[in-house]
Amino acid sequence: MWTGNSSSVTGRCVSVTHEALGAIRVTPMVMALGQAAGTAAALACKDGDVKNVNIKSLRETLIKDGAFLEPWKE
Repeated sequence: MWTGNSSSVTGRCVSVTHEALGAIRVTPMVMALGQAAGTAAALACKDGDVKNVNIKSLRETLIKDGAFLEPWKE
């Protein structure tokens, strides 16, 4: 997700092999990107700017809403 000047753009802007593209171009992946972007936008409304969104809070909200996220390794 690109962010700048309180805007965000989400998409599958990646350079991958043909095999990997087959895994990320399917609807569930696109839906997950949309859910994450929408949740980040909602939190940004509360926090005043998309750049101020707390990533830990974003992850917790996504998990609470049923998103599957791999464990975060700090």
